[in-house]
Amino acid sequence: MLKVGFLGNCQAQCLETWVRQLPEEVAVRISDDFTLPDLSTSRLKAQFGDKIVSWPNAYFDGYFPGISYRYSNAGKLLGPLDEYHWDMIDESWRSGFDVAQCVDRLTSEAVFERYPQPIGESLRNLAEREVGLDTIISDYVASMLNRNRLFYSMNHPVNELLLEMLHRLFGLIGERRRLAGLGDFGYPLNKIILPVLPAIFQRFQIKFDQEAGIKGVEVQFADEEFSVSSQPKIYSYADLVECFYRIYDLNSSFQ
Repeated sequence: MLKVGFLGNCQAQCLETWVRQLPEEVAVRISDDFTLPDLSTSRLKAQFGDKIVSWPNAYFDGYFPGISYRYSNAGKLLGPLDEYHWDMIDESWRSGFDVAQCVDRLTSEAVFERYPQPIGESLRNLAEREVGLDTIISDYVASMLNRNRLFYSMNHPVNELLLEMLHRLFGLIGERRRLAGLGDFGYPLNKIILPVLPAIFQRFQIKFDQEAGIKGVEVQFADEEFSVSSQPKIYSYADLVECFYRIYDLNSSFQ
């Protein structure tokens, strides 16, 4: 019986966990360390040829452009969105804008001054990363992004997209029939759920319902210090910006 292994980031771990519902022989963990040069796609292809099927890291920030990471002297700076930071919040803080002004920048068409074509640019970037791979996902994202939310955050897709990826991968190796026994998957990558920015929601005629709040994690402040927990918390835009501002005030040298 053909054995299948997944090598990659959290998306690969998610796919592997899901496929483990099938007969044990189907899914075999290779490694979750994808930073080693010897495990690059090109090296693996050179060594194993057609036994390797390459697929893209599904990354799309068109709903919520400008999400990135920040670092302090202690390492990665955490906050109400865990590892994620919003460039426009950082820039507003550095420019001396108050919370209300920052919220207005995030929720109004001012976002297009900073990111003129968020959807199109993100799709182009995804398509460029797919060049030379055995399967792609950008076509699916482009056709479905208005109808269904496809990403909780830029690198954490919803299960619907991951299932589409599984069908494409198993189709390439002639094993699509194996997925008939796949049940519901209880491992969504939804620790953080970023909002589709209101101006983007309106301009691109998004059809799915917008969440009432922003799902992040709880941050506690005490004695000029703060700690980030794993407990979920729903933020309004104002609450989110205020929390980031307090963290930045305490870490003014962050990058």
